[in-house]
Amino acid sequence: MTADIHSIGLLNVEIGKEEKALTEDQAELATLERGLRDSEAMRQLQEKGLHPLASLVQHDESISSSDNNEPVQQRINQQAWMDDAENDENLKLLLKQFKSHLESMHHNTENLVDISKVLPNAQAALNMFTARALQGDDYSRLLHLKSR
Repeated sequence: MTADIHSIGLLNVEIGKEEKALTEDQAELATLERGLRDSEAMRQLQEKGLHPLASLVQHDESISSSDNNEPVQQRINQQAWMDDAENDENLKLLLKQFKSHLESMHHNTENLVDISKVLPNAQAALNMFTARALQGDDYSRLLHLKSR
């Protein structure tokens, strides 16, 4: 009889541990569910301001990740994009502005190519001038400072 009472006591202790673990797991589950709801609400809030094509991309990515026939789905999605992009005046305006900025950057940097070709000759001329203009010790100190 003593052994049975002892076994019942051990079982009650184990039941208490399991109930405590269950309570902790339920609390953690509630926290995770709350976080999931919050992140879903945040995602929906962020999507409200997206361009329709950006929303389409996110929707298509979620579809294609679950499909087994991904290459076919990608071609269909790309065609849908192209159709939407061709008819979107806002996108056309943005692309025109982007092209204009790229052309401007290209024109602004064209002359830098010529400078990089002449730079070694200018450095050599500067080195020759300093060698002639400075005395031995001064020139050595200059080279030492320059190498740091």
